[in-house]
Amino acid sequence: MLDARCKEVFTAYVGREYGESPLDIQEALSLAFEQGTQAAKYGGDASSCPYSAVSDPEPFLAWVEGFQCCSVR
Repeated sequence: MLDARCKEVFTAYVGREYGESPLDIQEALSLAFEQGTQAAKYGGDASSCPYSAVSDPEPFLAWVEGFQCCSVR
């Protein structure tokens, strides 16, 4: 699961981008965000994002946010 710092970054990201969003959207974004954090923690790069900026913009941006959260440490 997400560590405390990443959880704070995720919560701020969702609030900033989506405001009060339904739980199902938060769950989908949380999964993408966590996948991004894992990619960063295990030496992946930004090109390994499984989402398309064109067809899946919300999960794509959540993944990138998660990746950046853990690659900036």
